[in-house]
Amino acid sequence: MVSNPLWPAAGSGGALLRKILLGACFLFLTGGAGLSAHASAYQLAENSSNSLSRGLIDRGSLDLDGLSSFSSAWEKSRALKKTMKIPAEDKLKERFSQAALLLAAPEKSAGYKAKASILFELSEYEAAAESFEEAALYSLNDKSLPLWQGLSLHLAGDDDAALWLAHVALMQDDSNADAHRLKAVCLSSRDFRRSLTEIDRALVLAPGNASFHASKARILIENKQYKDALASAKKSLELDKTLLAGYIFAADALRRSGHLKEALGLLDQALVVCPYAPSTYRLRAQIYRAMGDDDAAAQDMALQSLCQEEIRRQAEVN
Repeated sequence: MVSNPLWPAAGSGGALLRKILLGACFLFLTGGAGLSAHASAYQLAENSSNSLSRGLIDRGSLDLDGLSSFSSAWEKSRALKKTMKIPAEDKLKERFSQAALLLAAPEKSAGYKAKASILFELSEYEAAAESFEEAALYSLNDKSLPLWQGLSLHLAGDDDAALWLAHVALMQDDSNADAHRLKAVCLSSRDFRRSLTEIDRALVLAPGNASFHASKARILIENKQYKDALASAKKSLELDKTLLAGYIFAADALRRSGHLKEALGLLDQALVVCPYAPSTYRLRAQIYRAMGDDDAAAQDMALQSLCQEEIRRQAEVN
């Protein structure tokens, strides 16, 4: 976990936060040059920007409940991994290759942003935070990047660093909806009422933002408000049927309230949207285990592990 950016830090985490301090402060207090990529690169960057809101999946809330109770499924999954393949593996590799093409350009901000968006969508939040930071250092005029970095840090478990970035942004502009959303999710486990106030402010400023509704669903799930969470998740899907987080949070709210079959149906839809998202398989394994189907749980646990390993490998290669 990365340390509080207001304190000295050592090691790779400390280096990251020192760069955050320099990069983020510079970003919010100064202007910068615009992007200078080719037309094709612009298109890829735009696609990656549109996909940024498709993450938000809370890794902690989707951990396998009581790993010891999964022992039999876990053993089966280890054997299954040797014979299974990643769904749509070529598509996953192509996405990382497109990001790599952008990174080869002299102006690398679009490439780091594209790579970060993939990692964020697929719940690799620590790596996403680093790529968002690099993108911000190459594009000082894009004030959204430190907030995506902050959201990644929060989802990776560093609320202090994330909350600090939200406060910096709000000091510059109190009408920044992304900053209010970031503050809301950081406060979720500390102060539920303040968290709801902040996410509602974000929604007043941007009522049509599907990812904000997904964030509200996550906050409500964390505070055991499952009926309201389901409504917020469904609202996010009304606004964007390709939003992976909307399916995940709707399914998780249903799972926690005992509607397992309905939750499975939503996860099947999520896998059509993104066939290689580890979090979808992880949550579906939980549901199958709750239904007493260890074989199906083992298969999804194997797929979750395979997809996660390949995502990390592609991120290193590209």
